[in-house]
Formats: sequence, C-alpha cells, structure tokens
Amino acid sequence: MDMQGTDQGNEGARGTSEREPNQEGRKDGVARSSGWAGKWLAPTVVVAVVMTIVGALVGFGEVRGRLGGLEDRMTRLEGRLDALISDVQRPVASERAHAQEPGGPLVFDGGQFGSGYHLGVSSSGRLTGWATVSGGEMCMSYPPGQEWGAISITVGSSTQELPRPGRDLSEYSSLELEVRGVTGGESVEVGLKDSMDPDDGSETKILLRDLSQSWETHVLPLEQFVTADLTRLYVVTEFVFSTNPETVCVRRIRFVP
Repeated sequence: MDMQGTDQGNEGARGTSEREPNQEGRKDGVARSSGWAGKWLAPTVVVAVVMTIVGALVGFGEVRGRLGGLEDRMTRLEGRLDALISDVQRPVASERAHAQEPGGPLVFDGGQFGSGYHLGVSSSGRLTGWATVSGGEMCMSYPPGQEWGAISITVGSSTQELPRPGRDLSEYSSLELEVRGVTGGESVEVGLKDSMDPDDGSETKILLRDLSQSWETHVLPLEQFVTADLTRLYVVTEFVFSTNPETVCVRRIRFVP
C-alpha cells in the first residue's frame, strides 16, 4: 500500500513537473507578442505625430501667406491714400508758402505788406512822413519844394551796404498794381532794383500817366525792367515822383506768372 501511494505521488509530481514548462512557454509567447507590438506601435505613433506637426505647419504657412497678402494690399492702399492727400495739400501748401515766405510775390494788399518787406520813404529834402497806410490802401502825398521823391518797398530793411539782400522772382512775368489818383490826372514812375543797383536813379522805370480817381489795374511786364536782375531783386517796387505835388494811392501790389 505504501509503495503504491508513493508511486502515485511520484506520478503526480511528474505530471506537475511536465505541466510547468507549458506555462512558462505561454508566458514567453506573451512576452514575445508584447515586444513585437511595441516595436510596431512605436514608429506608427512617431509617424502620426510627425504628420500632425507637418499638417499644422502647412496650415500655418497658408494662413501666414494669406495674412502677408492682406498686409501687402493694405500697404498699397496706404500709399495711394498718401499720394491723394499729397496732391490735395500741395496747392494749399504752395499758396501758404508764397504768402508767408519772406520776399514772396505778394508785396502789398489790404493795407499790409508781405512778409519780409519794408517801406522806405525819401526825397531830395530828406522828408520821410509823406506816405500813410490806412483803410486798406497806401497813399503817397508827394510834398512841394522837392526835386524828387521816392517810395521804396525793399527785401529786409533799407541799407546802403552792397551787396544788399535779394529775392529771386524770376519765375514771374509781370508786376501787377492797383492804383488811383486822388484828383485824377496824376503821374508816377514805377521801378525795380536788384541787390547791386546803385542809388543814383539809373534803374529802369515805367511811367504811369493820367491816373483815374477810380481803381485801375496796371500790369507791367518784368522784361521791360532791363536793368534789374530778377534773380536778386532788392527793391521789389518803387514809386518815383518828380513833378508837382500830388497824391497817388495803391491798394495791391503783386508779382504774377
């Protein structure tokens, strides 16, 4: 009895030992399967991540390209607006520059002298108080007992030192004046002098004769003032008297194209 039990026990032990290798084989198979799956899944995940990043970059590039195109359009639009504003402002700026620049084309208007211009009054007897500005006009009452009298409008203050200051007004073609006589029939000469002309009366002068009591516009071609260099005018207008006492008034003096 004992021997049989022992044999049965041995057989049971052998059966147990024979089954154990099968379990270990299954474990090895599972391990091998897991390793193969990991090796296959890892590259797949990497590829998926890379493709996702590439897709995002491509999408970003498209958006960036569209934004760049929009920025270019805005830049071109701003350029067109700037050009339009410049075209509108240029005439206004030009007019303001002429009106405000010292020595501009507007010499006298509305009772005021243009910027940078000064009035000088003289006569053979050194009388200086015979020109008055009032009511939007300048009236020159040439006094008796004088051999000559002159009213000069100069660039800067009157000076005897040469060279004097000058202004380039060569772009204009004529000198325009609105003049009248107080009683009618008066005469006065109009002249120009450049910065190097002497004070001896040798400058070219144009005679305005038989003035009316009403305002009249006189347009004098600058080419007729042959002694004056228009690129450096110093006396931009002068009125010269040499006859009997008389009063002549002016309300506007300007250079015109």
